[in-house]
Amino acid sequence: MSKLESRPFEFKTVVITGAGSGLGKALAHQFATQGWQLVLSDSNLESVNETLAEVKGQGATAIAAKADVTNTDELATLRQQAFESFKGIDVLINNAGVSAGGEFDTVDRATLDWAFNINFFGVVNGYQAFAQDLKQCSRAHVVNIASFAAIANPPASGAYNASKAAVVSFSETIRGELAYSPVGVSVVCPSFFRTNLLKDLRSNEDKVKKVASKLMDKSPLNADDIAKIIYQSVMDNRFKVIPHKDSTMHDRIKRWFPEFFFNKIKKMTRYLVD
Repeated sequence: MSKLESRPFEFKTVVITGAGSGLGKALAHQFATQGWQLVLSDSNLESVNETLAEVKGQGATAIAAKADVTNTDELATLRQQAFESFKGIDVLINNAGVSAGGEFDTVDRATLDWAFNINFFGVVNGYQAFAQDLKQCSRAHVVNIASFAAIANPPASGAYNASKAAVVSFSETIRGELAYSPVGVSVVCPSFFRTNLLKDLRSNEDKVKKVASKLMDKSPLNADDIAKIIYQSVMDNRFKVIPHKDSTMHDRIKRWFPEFFFNKIKKMTRYLVD
């Protein structure tokens, strides 16, 4: 056990962005079950208020607020509300994200900007809003939600792949910057799992959504399963979190045998580019 793992979390207060649905909602329920205080945010106030009502029904102490992760003023307000309600926060989960598909030669710049502004810059904005507070804790943790797409990089999902790959790079960078601080870092790279991520998918190709939906339906894991794995990763101070067992194997194959992995992906995804 490292020195960081042996320390208790002082406040047991977690901030979760994108908490109105999907994985964010599942994370709220998971941390509530473990007795944590919750600061929940989402760009959709109605949906995050639904999550708030649910976790309060579990007996959790929680607040909710509208906060678009692309808006630094709204994140600053969220921070202020968090400290007005609680003595401090010690875990930040940058979860808010969107999906985007299409081949790079046809995807429009507006879709690229949209994906990067939320998936990548939203993570940076969330971190910058709370980083100095986390550094003052006896123990703290940052969780950035990426995707296994950031590692596999399948075709016809370039905007999503690249924005999530940027999250992995960002996480590796701040892990080094925080190495001598009380703040741990996790980057989570789930493969397909059953959630509502595709609801607002932006793509100029219908087949991308159809294929992704089928893969989600076949997944052995759901949002609750992923949330439990993330919670334990925070407790264990684990950096790279790949929840799906087959994805862990594929990650190793790519690192050790990159050409073999590329040919495997090429065969598996031929129907996306034909």
